[in-house]
Amino acid sequence: MSTQHDTPRRLRLGMVGGGQGSVYRRVHRIAARLDDHFELVAGAFASDPDRSRAAAAELHVAADRAYPDYQTMAEAERKRSDGIDVVAIVTPNHVHFDVARTFLEAGFHVICDKPMTITLDEAQTLAELVERTGLFFGLTHNYSGYSLVRQAREMIANGELGELRVVQVEYPQDWLSTRLERAG
Repeated sequence: MSTQHDTPRRLRLGMVGGGQGSVYRRVHRIAARLDDHFELVAGAFASDPDRSRAAAAELHVAADRAYPDYQTMAEAERKRSDGIDVVAIVTPNHVHFDVARTFLEAGFHVICDKPMTITLDEAQTLAELVERTGLFFGLTHNYSGYSLVRQAREMIANGELGELRVVQVEYPQDWLSTRLERAG
């Protein structure tokens, strides 16, 4: 997977997850476009096929590349001459391992939202698969795409803040304050 600025075309990006109602849908699409190297062309955007198709339409993804599930997507994209170059996994955490394994086994590079997996055994399995296939596996820490984080990084690199001894960051998300044990 090339990341050079002289890439002759944008990398064809597929996305698993990130459908309608997804909190991170917009963030990951914006992060993928920051350097203008990616174009979203395919996806299994939701576990429900109708919602996946609706999300694809909203995102201007061709109907024949709006997949009902990630397994179908991996198989179909592998057979296309213009198949995806890389898949971004932006699903709920417990799904990351199965999706990543499926796409790595199908021969695709993977960009996975944190956390990589739920268990150490799953992480080791993916690491062995990446080693065996030689494919790229990137683990995103998507807040690095936020403008204030980018500005802070630049200020640190330029020495504008002096020697840093402690960094404390908070990112409150009120929508996460619902007590799930009461919500069912």
